[in-house]
Amino acid sequence: MNQPQPLLQRHLDDSLAHALQWLPLVLQDTQQALVAGNAPALRSAGKGQLAEVVGALQKLQPQLVRRTVDELRARAVEAGGAAMAPKAPGAFSLDSLQLVDENQAEQDIEVMRMVQLAELSAEWELRELQARTATLRGERDIRAEANPLRPEMVARAFWEASGELGLAPEARLLLVRAAGEPMARGLREAYAQGLKRLESWGVQPAAYRAVQLPGRAVPPSAAPPNSGFDLTRPGALDELAGGRSRGGDAAGAVPLSAEAAARLNAALDRVLAQLPAGDAGAANLIRAHQAALDGAARNDGDRHVVSLLAQLFESILNDATLLPAVRQRLARLQKPVLTIALHDTRLLDDHSQPSWRLMNRIASHVMGYSDPADPRLAPFLTDLDQLLDPLAAARTPEAAQHAEALAQLEAMALKHLRMEQRAAGSSIEKLRAAERREELQAAYREQLGAQLASSPAALDASLRRFLVETWSLVLAESSLRDGAAAASTAQFAQTVDHLLGSLQPPRGPDERSRLAASVAPLVQRLKDGMALIRLPDAEREAVLRALMARHAELLKGDAPARTRDLTPEEIVQRMRDEMLDDAPSGSTVGGDSLLDVSALETVPAELMSDPTPAAARPGAWLDRVNTGTWCQLALQGGWTPLRLLWVSEARNHWLFSSAPGVMHSYTRRALERLASERLAVPLETRNLLERAVDALLAGGRAVSPPAKA
Repeated sequence: MNQPQPLLQRHLDDSLAHALQWLPLVLQDTQQALVAGNAPALRSAGKGQLAEVVGALQKLQPQLVRRTVDELRARAVEAGGAAMAPKAPGAFSLDSLQLVDENQAEQDIEVMRMVQLAELSAEWELRELQARTATLRGERDIRAEANPLRPEMVARAFWEASGELGLAPEARLLLVRAAGEPMARGLREAYAQGLKRLESWGVQPAAYRAVQLPGRAVPPSAAPPNSGFDLTRPGALDELAGGRSRGGDAAGAVPLSAEAAARLNAALDRVLAQLPAGDAGAANLIRAHQAALDGAARNDGDRHVVSLLAQLFESILNDATLLPAVRQRLARLQKPVLTIALHDTRLLDDHSQPSWRLMNRIASHVMGYSDPADPRLAPFLTDLDQLLDPLAAARTPEAAQHAEALAQLEAMALKHLRMEQRAAGSSIEKLRAAERREELQAAYREQLGAQLASSPAALDASLRRFLVETWSLVLAESSLRDGAAAASTAQFAQTVDHLLGSLQPPRGPDERSRLAASVAPLVQRLKDGMALIRLPDAEREAVLRALMARHAELLKGDAPARTRDLTPEEIVQRMRDEMLDDAPSGSTVGGDSLLDVSALETVPAELMSDPTPAAARPGAWLDRVNTGTWCQLALQGGWTPLRLLWVSEARNHWLFSSAPGVMHSYTRRALERLASERLAVPLETRNLLERAVDALLAGGRAVSPPAKA
């Protein structure tokens, strides 16, 4: 790792020292907010959770401050000395794939909220600090990653440090939520103080210049705003061209005379002949040689077409969401697209013509690549060149050629997707096994629930949950590993019978003796099952202690007598009551909500029957997204473009990649939770042609024909 420059190191040291002063103030404000409990973000929290967090802050605030600064120092030193090539956050190697479930999604949501609050509060300070930090690094370009103390790093450091408090998961999330606004205020002041120090040292800001950051998602502001122009309307593009009003046959073709076709091809050939050998760049050839093209045109309608395509390609070749190498390939389609447009009125009458679909598909397939050196991109561009060569060289391009090329492009994209899927084969197999395990566990959970409902054994809530939830996982794991009919699986299933039998009061000395002799083998089988699923030691010990206490009561004859056996319906109701009693305050059993509905004056609309059409909901796109599509997810406080590699048959497990061999696995529920907060979205919401029209209209450029030649 490169060492940071001395002045940059001084800036880091001073900033971290200053954090020891402002972080306690942030925690004091957080504690006050928790005590008041009236902030909108805290109204859904139960009193028990609030009290737990307040108590932890009162007792362990100094430790939390020190741990936060230590975590931040480790991140800042790494970022301050590195060459600023960001590594993909939240990534997992192929041999240690981990699932991002609902709990991890909740963490990402709270961390991202803290980041967003800080960025909104300190927008100007952040921009200035990034510019001056770039100067400290000796860089000309300004990037968010130039600031080693940016909000996402602080938020992640605070989250990691909060583990010191020993809070329950829900309470830990509550702490981060409560600290959001105080942290935003503290960071704004810290950034302002940092700017004053840099100014006093004579550090000038680097010149502002927009750049694309490798490994980062293109921010939404990089794309032109949605103009609302509906390209799906018949003749929408022709409308932009001013309406050519040219006649044609029923098929839409307007044949050129041999003389006009020769003049047009000659003019275009002269344009292409002027391009340098090798990399031709992304020059707007239509714009550069518009006078020559107008001279080859037959009428004003043709000149309208030339003018419109010049402006559309101007937008396409400046599309900031695409790498230059991609824009160079799209530039090669100028001649064939223009020629087809002048031959066939259907190109401007229908946005779904093969030429537009071909260009849109090229852009969609590579939109998430932001590093020109990405080894996944180079092979695709090589194949793309072979696809485009005959199209660019064709003297009389036709829509049918582009339709055939589109089919070839789809096959090519599928080939490259399959290559990446094969490379991720071990991860995909792990996810297939995870889904099968969940299916098996659900079936065993149902069986065990029915078995407990018919059992006369008295079980407390913890043992009941252990059998239904934990032991169903043991049975699923054994079935997955050895098979449902294997002796090991059968033995684990019989363990349930033995356990339930051991919890019935013995009727006499003989039964008491048999119970005493059966406890040790039973406990060993339980330990074997818990070891199979790697149950944490704390949970393992809690179950064994509860079981030991129950067996001790039975062996001593101290077990409370029951007046009668419960009916199955009463047992099921008792199970439900125990689940409700055990659920966190304000939560809903079996769901993700932490909203205490009873504390609200009115029931929120989102808790009532939702009248919003399914397709309009934030996560509706998950139902129709296909493999190979690029998405954008919030990972550890930052946005990362991810390519969807694989989805399980039940669509419960999803595998994404952000770099070669860098995988991100999500459960469906985790993705839905992120999507509900708009922290998981499609990367491309408007296709290439739509973005080009948006840019054209945003610039206020009218499409009008030039004067007649």
